[in-house]
Parts: sequence; C-alpha cells; structure tokens
Amino acid sequence: WMGSDCSIPICAQASYFDSLCDNVTMGVEGCFRCKNGGNCTAPDFCTCPPDWTGIDCGTPVCTIRADAHMIEELETSDLQKVQQFELDPCQTNKKTEWNG
Repeated sequence: WMGSDCSIPICAQASYFDSLCDNVTMGVEGCFRCKNGGNCTAPDFCTCPPDWTGIDCGTPVCTIRADAHMIEELETSDLQKVQQFELDPCQTNKKTEWNG
C-alpha cells in the first residue's frame, strides 16, 4: 500500500502508475494501472475489463459459440474437438490436433 493514507494498492504486475487515475473511485493521489484498461484494486490484484483476464489483464477472454458454418470450417465432426475450440478459439492452451 502507498499514498498519504495508505489507500493505494500496489501491483508488481501493473503497467504504470497513473497520477490522475480518471474513472476510478480510489483516492485522489493516483492508482496503478494494469494492461488493457485494468486497475490494481488490491495488493498484486488487477481487476480486468470484461474482455481481458490474467494476473496483469494481458490474456484475452476468448470463447465463442460454433455455428454450422464454423464447424464446417473446422473440418471435424468430433463434438469434443468442437467444444475444445469453443472454450479456447484463440488456442491459448493448444493441445488439439485437427485431423478430422
């Protein structure tokens, strides 16, 4: 914690310190900003915008609902592979081999 009243949480993973801290209800002395519009809201804890996650808000939230056209593009009828794709279309946890 820092600030004259120790009300500003410090995040080691924060991208920068914002002395103006616009659009945040914290103190008037500033705040630490995390990636992609996230804010440090507790020591070493970033609160991320809806489309981002991770310790520093640097990981995109990436899910999708596969429709018939998308399943055709995936070139598979394997329901498990389709479900794996829906949960991770950005392939951040790439484990699936796509051979039909």
